[in-house]
This record gives sequence, structure tokens and C-alpha cells, in this order.
Amino acid sequence: MSAMGDIVFISRTSECTFSNPVLILTATRLAEVKPCLQQVAARVSQGLYAAGFLTYEAAPAFDAALCAHPPGDLPLVWFGLYRAPAQPRQSLSGEASFRVGPWKALVSAATYHQQVRRIHDLIVAGDTYQINYTFPLQADFQG
Repeated sequence: MSAMGDIVFISRTSECTFSNPVLILTATRLAEVKPCLQQVAARVSQGLYAAGFLTYEAAPAFDAALCAHPPGDLPLVWFGLYRAPAQPRQSLSGEASFRVGPWKALVSAATYHQQVRRIHDLIVAGDTYQINYTFPLQADFQG
């Protein structure tokens, strides 16, 4: 985000900017999360555009069984409501030339399989119902 309420989404070839929000809706407590999102949805159904975020720490608002770290400095929910996005424009960089690869896992196959089995065991035991498992990858980059 740049100026108060301005949001820019950037892809490889273009960007989409939302500026001058009509309204900013936020939630800082779990009890405010669902009502805030309902307000966002109501404004979108009235023709406004919504751009913002919902933090991972808001998860217990949807399922009390979910655990999350205490909220940080950001609100749990922040959405700007806008009349329309600015006209998309081409990225100033144009077609960038680069090369990536090949990717190499920094975890051995044996360690990966052991960790996935452990995750499966935790799910079966009822200790959790979902784990977002990631591992580091590395690749050479030129460009």
C-alpha cells in the first residue's frame, strides 16, 4: 500500500491500482472479523470494488478449533472500498529477459517422506486437521 488506502497489484506485465477509497473497513478483534467481511460483501454487491487483506491470525473467527499467533500491529481485516480501479497500464519494465532453474529441493527425499508421514500421523490422531507443509528450494537465477 502506498498513500492512505491506495493499493497497487503488480503482475509481470501490468498493474492495477485502487486509489481514494470511499470507505475503509477494518477488524482488530476476532468478534469483528465476520461482521466486517459481511459489510465488505454488502458494499461490493452495491457496486463498489474491494481490495485488502485478511490475516492468518483471523482464522479462529471462522473455527474456534484453529489456533493462531496473537495479532500483530496489522488489523485482522483491512479492506478499502473503491468506485473502480484505475485503468490498467503496461508495466514500465516491458518484457524482461531472465532464466531460472533447475529447482533443487534442499530437503532429501527420505526427510520429505518422513515429515509427510509425521503430518499424516498427526492428522489421524486428531491433533490437527491441516498442515501447510513447505520446504526450501533453490535455483540459479540470471536476469
